[in-house]
Amino acid sequence: MKKLVYQTIDPDLLLDCSQEDQINFWAEIFQVTPAAIKTAVRACCNNSIACISAYLKNGYKPAAQHQQKHLQTH
Repeated sequence: MKKLVYQTIDPDLLLDCSQEDQINFWAEIFQVTPAAIKTAVRACCNNSIACISAYLKNGYKPAAQHQQKHLQTH
């Protein structure tokens, strides 16, 4: 599979959450699951691709990582 690279994200670009093909496209671009894209939209309360990207880069931790980290601290 060819690795997709997306250099600059237009701050006015919005994700249409009702379109599964858009969710799948951006999941592939960001190399995450479609569920992670939906989680980012809910967490940001925003469907801006720039906000989703920032959330995925800075704040997103898959559930398995979160649970493992939680178990290590207790």
